[in-house]
Amino acid sequence: MGQAQTSGSPKLGAFSPGVFLPLFVLSFYLVGLTLVQFSLRALGIVALSIAVYLLASRLTARFIDTTDQQTSRRTVLSGNYFERLLISLCVIFVIDLALKGVAPVAVRAPLYLIILSAAFYFLGRKKTDIPGTYFLSAGVAMILLYVVPAFISYGMYGAYLNRTGGLMPAFLVGIGTITTVYGLMKVASLLSTRNLFIMIGLITLVAGPFMAAIIGYRAYAIIYIMPLIFQYYIERKPAVTVKTAFVALGVVAAIFLYTYFATSVTRGVIYMFAPLDSAKAPPFVVSSMEAGHYTDKDMNFSNAEARSKVITRPFFTYKVFLDVIDVSYPWGKSHGKLTLSLMPGVTKGRATTISILKKPLSTSFFGLPFLEFGVAGVMLYGLMLGVCLAVASRLRDKKTYALILTIIMLWLDTGPSVWWHWLPFASSFIALGAILLSYFVQPEVVVTEDRL
Repeated sequence: MGQAQTSGSPKLGAFSPGVFLPLFVLSFYLVGLTLVQFSLRALGIVALSIAVYLLASRLTARFIDTTDQQTSRRTVLSGNYFERLLISLCVIFVIDLALKGVAPVAVRAPLYLIILSAAFYFLGRKKTDIPGTYFLSAGVAMILLYVVPAFISYGMYGAYLNRTGGLMPAFLVGIGTITTVYGLMKVASLLSTRNLFIMIGLITLVAGPFMAAIIGYRAYAIIYIMPLIFQYYIERKPAVTVKTAFVALGVVAAIFLYTYFATSVTRGVIYMFAPLDSAKAPPFVVSSMEAGHYTDKDMNFSNAEARSKVITRPFFTYKVFLDVIDVSYPWGKSHGKLTLSLMPGVTKGRATTISILKKPLSTSFFGLPFLEFGVAGVMLYGLMLGVCLAVASRLRDKKTYALILTIIMLWLDTGPSVWWHWLPFASSFIALGAILLSYFVQPEVVVTEDRL
């Protein structure tokens, strides 16, 4: 179940790189162009980036399919690079918790490269499959380590702190969530379809919205739910006909919209029990929120303005994209500063965004690369996306592809605006490096003389 084809990836159907992502992204921008404000320049930028994406995806897929003819290269595609990267990052970040206040970045960075290289080597040699329950347990532990201290110290007001970084390094919740979800997907692969539906139902109705509420971001609900939906359609019920494709895409759209609204309501209920403008709000929590430019009106769902923002937020995000184009056309404004700020241990990406745009705004799918390097930025972005999804879709382990699709879905609002959003690029380009190595480094054929 879930095995890739040796030539192309026809069983991906509606969720193949050339279908799903262009439809998903274009639908957002076409709604904005139609209902908010038409912009010929914005339309041209989006069309250019998608065209580059499709070309890069097709060329990369053709190269991989051409080289995927020998046993050694098929073995390369069987390597689970995402899993190795995930384990390596978990180890690195646990060590970083201990060393961050002791050793400077100049010392830690080479150490982490050594750890990463060693982990990839030994995990590549390891033949035993790591159970999903191990990933699940490790991920939940990291999330609890991030979430629990805030609630112990500040009760319900801890939800605000979790949104702004909490009392622990915020990378814990990112790497913890990805690890948890990957564990869930490995467990789901072993379940019957009935039990898989039960798991998806519980996460969709209870766990996803609740986790998003206590952490403060709806992205963490989407990333709990959507990978299992993609995994089901990719591994068990490929949407390869027009009818099945429409049904599958409709299910994905419905669950995506449900998650968006359900998490907003759940989060709003929690904030109703702990209003930020109350005299009971701890000063540290208030100052933390103010530092991130959050207000009570943004957070409390009992407020009419906050309720309206749930509906208008996508339109507002599109309008911000138009503003980004205006201030950074044609060659960008931040020139790499924003991207570097997203990496762990550097600074806060949100603070850098505020310093550039003067407000804590989400810039939509193409906003961040355009803010960085303008037209060249979105072209490079499209190129990287095309290579990334073409490689991921051809790996033997389709859980990786399903999880990468979900992470990229989150970029519709913010772009790759936190460090763990870059995991799809990292894992796919590592896999591409292995494929290229197998292509250019041919196995040596040793001819021995037969002596009788």
